[in-house]
Amino acid sequence: MFQKGLLFSILILVFNSFSFLDHESYMSVTKMNYNPSTNTIQCEMKITAHDLEKALKLNSGRAVILDNPSMEQSNNNIVKQYLQNKFSVKINDIKTYVDFVGFEVELNDNAWIYFEIPCPKSITEIEVSNLILTETFALQQNVTHITHETSTHSFVFTKNETHNTFNWNE
Repeated sequence: MFQKGLLFSILILVFNSFSFLDHESYMSVTKMNYNPSTNTIQCEMKITAHDLEKALKLNSGRAVILDNPSMEQSNNNIVKQYLQNKFSVKINDIKTYVDFVGFEVELNDNAWIYFEIPCPKSITEIEVSNLILTETFALQQNVTHITHETSTHSFVFTKNETHNTFNWNE
């Protein structure tokens, strides 16, 4: 009797330890900070790694394991291409280039994607299109914070709201 109870307890513990893979909310957080000394917007995006892997697999057609060191170069290329296809920026109505810097995966299943955006010295508006994971998860929310000088603007991008213009002339 004791062995059956112990076995049952172990099985419940094992199954519950995988519950983090299934979740009902999907969110990324992107911080975009203007750096006047380099005339760039330095960006970091925090995203759930296994959600990103699923989206990358759907987009690339092959399995992606982000924390696999033997796949580092391939993963960098896949993440870079995905970012440049799903995240775009116009500054003062001029399309800019999203310069992928790299990514890392933490032990807690967070992935961080780092990128920069070259920009002019004078910024009046920034238009952002953020489609990250929206093709994979209908409930995906992409919270984005943009800081320019002393002002911060925020917006939550969703599958139905993929574009927003942040104005600094208001």
